[in-house]
Amino acid sequence: MKSATLLAFVASILLSVPVKSQDIGGGRTYVLVHGARSSIAAWYQLEPLLSDDGNRVYLASLTGHGIRRHLQSPDVDLETHILDVVNLIEVRDLTNIYLVGSSYGGMVITGVWDRARERIKHIVYVDAFIPKDGEAVSDLNGEGALERLKSQAAGHNGLLISTGRRASLPNPPSQSLMTMIQPISFTNGPLPEETLRTYIRAIGNDQQEPSRTFAQFAEQVRDDPDWNYFEIETGHGVARDDPAGLAQILLGLD
Repeated sequence: MKSATLLAFVASILLSVPVKSQDIGGGRTYVLVHGARSSIAAWYQLEPLLSDDGNRVYLASLTGHGIRRHLQSPDVDLETHILDVVNLIEVRDLTNIYLVGSSYGGMVITGVWDRARERIKHIVYVDAFIPKDGEAVSDLNGEGALERLKSQAAGHNGLLISTGRRASLPNPPSQSLMTMIQPISFTNGPLPEETLRTYIRAIGNDQQEPSRTFAQFAEQVRDDPDWNYFEIETGHGVARDDPAGLAQILLGLD
């Protein structure tokens, strides 16, 4: 009976020790943030390529999109999406994160970088916005963008409705106007200089032209020694156009 009691006591001690998800296995931790009028499906081809060698990959689903599209509302804003990702990181207790954002996702990951700065090892912009404190998508999308966005949302209860190819989908994605016009706000001061930074610019190919919107950000960082800069021959949807090429870049980062 004494040995059984001792074993039970040892087991209780072991079970009471908190084990973080990061402590199980090796590898890196990637958090992927999709763009506007998109969903985690944008990463489905990339995810298994990053998951090799024990890497952990988390697909952040933004409120109002994909599996959370039933929560779409004109009240959803940039702050909502930033908190979506911050909460994922905190609930899973993730650290040393490779935080990756595509397109509009660049707005989101910049806010997450500010809020969870001690948890981010490397931030990666994939043909994405790089906002400064106080800037919104409407400030970075060309002259007259604010008026165009408001006009597009008029009559749609504050939502931007899909057009073109996306409009033909069974559940056409929408985007709250507020996510486009709410300025980002850094709550913890200047972003930390020690965070590793990478920009991946989609330069187009024979079938697709590059997005002119994101050329400005590529020019900002191309020759900056504090940034890694890569170009990939795809259209704006990098993860779908060339998941293997994108995975090669992401897996090769420090």
